[in-house]
Order: sequence, then structure tokens, then C-alpha cells
Amino acid sequence: TAWDEIALPLAPPPSREELTRQAAGKSGQAVSAQRLLARLDAGEKLDTQYTCPVSVWQFGDDVTLVSLSGEVVVDYVKMINLSPKKK
Repeated sequence: TAWDEIALPLAPPPSREELTRQAAGKSGQAVSAQRLLARLDAGEKLDTQYTCPVSVWQFGDDVTLVSLSGEVVVDYVKMINLSPKKK
């Protein structure tokens, strides 16, 4: 077994102007945009990465289970190298 945390990059955050436009709307994005604007108003920086806990369990040479937290998307599969160990 193994456990670690990795930093996953996030898309660049929207500009204050874009957040202001979204916050004025009536979509589901409005609430999120208002929260992000409140963070900016409080002098905080918006996140540019997500620290993701990762655990790996290997069962013999046949099965390796990789566990990621949060909303895992298929794109992360490309980042996981499960090459067989050299003996």
C-alpha cells in the first residue's frame, strides 16, 4: 500500500470582471461566482491547484487499485502510470 498527496493544477480562475458578470446572472454559476468574489474582497487568492490524496493498493502482480478523492474524471487515467515493475 502507499499513500501520498499530489498537487493537481486547476484551470486559471476567471477574472474579477467575469466573476462579476456571472454573479449578476440567474444561473447556478451565480452563487459560485459570488463566493469567489467574496474571497477576492477578503484579500484571498483563488486556488490554482487542488491537493488530492491518493492511495494505491497492490494485490500481487495482477491487481492495482488507485483511489483518488473528489470528482475523478477519465483524464486522470492518462496521468497514472501503472507500468509493471521490473523484476
